[in-house]
Amino acid sequence: MVSRETCGRISEQLGLTEFLIVGKGLAVNSAVPVSVLSDLFESIVAAIYLDGGIEPARRFVSRWMEPEIEQVSSGAQGANHKSLLQQLSQRDFSVTPTYEVMEESGPDHSKSFHVSAFIGEQRYTPAWGRNKKEAEQRAASNALVELRAAGVGIADAGRRG
Repeated sequence: MVSRETCGRISEQLGLTEFLIVGKGLAVNSAVPVSVLSDLFESIVAAIYLDGGIEPARRFVSRWMEPEIEQVSSGAQGANHKSLLQQLSQRDFSVTPTYEVMEESGPDHSKSFHVSAFIGEQRYTPAWGRNKKEAEQRAASNALVELRAAGVGIADAGRRG
């Protein structure tokens, strides 16, 4: 459960990339590698621990990892996130999720895609992928995690604006 992808996804949800300063090699490509995003999350946890001790670090990790834990325990982890999001969305409010490419990066032979999932008018945290399919899967996963983290039932998700 604590994987490079999970920690990277949480870094994106926290908006940590806004504060990331990278060297020339990474600055050329606006798609920050998942390994860097993962390291960024781990660094934040370490900084909280060093500054405040184990309890603040534990609260931070629990707050941001709990949705991932719930997803694993519900059996959704490893599932087709797009399919799961579509089933829930159609079942609860007869809307099919849509996906929008927010940004493309890199040369033609090695593009990365930044994609957001939408349920109705509600846009969820975008995700990067090495191709559109991967980015859409990650965006669907972000949407599912956000819905659970916000404590909003899937039936209410499409009505948020």
